[in-house]
Amino acid sequence: MAATVVETIGWLLLVPALIEIWTAVRDRGRVLTGIGAWLCLAGVFGYFGAGLMNLVTIQLGRRHDPAAMVALMRSLKHDGALFWMLVAPLLLGTLALVLLFAGLARAGLVGWWTPVAAFVSIAVSQVLSESDNAVLLAAAFVPLIAAAAATSATLTAAPTSAAAEPRPAYAGA
Repeated sequence: MAATVVETIGWLLLVPALIEIWTAVRDRGRVLTGIGAWLCLAGVFGYFGAGLMNLVTIQLGRRHDPAAMVALMRSLKHDGALFWMLVAPLLLGTLALVLLFAGLARAGLVGWWTPVAAFVSIAVSQVLSESDNAVLLAAAFVPLIAAAAATSATLTAAPTSAAAEPRPAYAGA
């Protein structure tokens, strides 16, 4: 249960990072980065909701009440809101990583290999989702981690505030 709580909180910690990425791009690539960042935010809240659902199902499992668990699963199966509240944001947010990296590449902040790496990681992790090999599943995310590290290094080196921008001569000292 502690891992689920940590993971759920971890997804929320991405919100300020995504907002910072969105505000860091000003010219070329701004629209694509903005769309990617906001769809990623939808995905973050989808993952947060999935984490809360995990906490609910863990508690139901600990009660050893099969009738309550079956009732919950039946209600979820027949309720279309689950798709729109959890599944759709998860899918959009995950795929939006590719848009986010494409926007950053268009802005010239990262190489064009980063959206490709994000796509490869997402595709491979989905193909391997039924695998029991933890090492293989972790290896699927190596390209995405490399893309995120390159993005982080580039964005921390790039000026992101008005104070870091050169001032015109007429603005005074």
